[in-house]
Amino acid sequence: MTKIDIVIPTRNRKDKLAKCLRSAHDVILASSSYSVIVKIFFSSLQEKDEFDASYGRCAFVQTHLYAGRFRASTFWNDYLRGMSADALLYLSDDTYLDENIINNSAPKIEEFNFDGVVGFKIRNATDGQPAKAAYGLLGSAFADRFPDRKVFCPDYGAFFCDMELEEFARCLGRFCFCEDAQLEHYHPAFDNSAPDETHLFHRAEHARSDVSVHEARRAKNILWGKSFELILKGA
Repeated sequence: MTKIDIVIPTRNRKDKLAKCLRSAHDVILASSSYSVIVKIFFSSLQEKDEFDASYGRCAFVQTHLYAGRFRASTFWNDYLRGMSADALLYLSDDTYLDENIINNSAPKIEEFNFDGVVGFKIRNATDGQPAKAAYGLLGSAFADRFPDRKVFCPDYGAFFCDMELEEFARCLGRFCFCEDAQLEHYHPAFDNSAPDETHLFHRAEHARSDVSVHEARRAKNILWGKSFELILKGA
């Protein structure tokens, strides 16, 4: 039976996380032919303790503390390094999954023999979704292509690493955008909501640096996976 880890890093989004988990529960019920577990990584011990106290022991959820300074590329690469599942379903805490997202996408990653990436459709995106790998399934054999399983380019803190992931997977013929694997993303640009504290935090932490790094990488014509050259020393 194919094993899939749904992994959600979260920071100060109690209500959005609850909605995300409700949808993940429905996904698991609908995906009985797959072995699926949800793993939540909290940015503070207080958040984790409050969640554990509220939800108690939930059979399909594991909770963890991610104590380091959060960088998306570092977080996902750290997770992939120790992952034993066949595929990673990577999410943010402000998403809501269609119940058949695994049933519709898992056969695609199985066709790749887990050596590929399957992108999900953001149903409420208003920008045409230029990053088709913003959310998706990433196979364990694909992760094995990278030294130390560093699939997400360490140059980036939060933005553009999904775009380079998609571009490299496409170069190999190992990317599939699954129109039938859908979710909603509660992003201010999509639902006209006010940016929450977490959104503003990531923008302040990473946006300017990631834009300049992206421009520098494009100027040097380097793509993570084809090359492992980095712009930032010590990344």
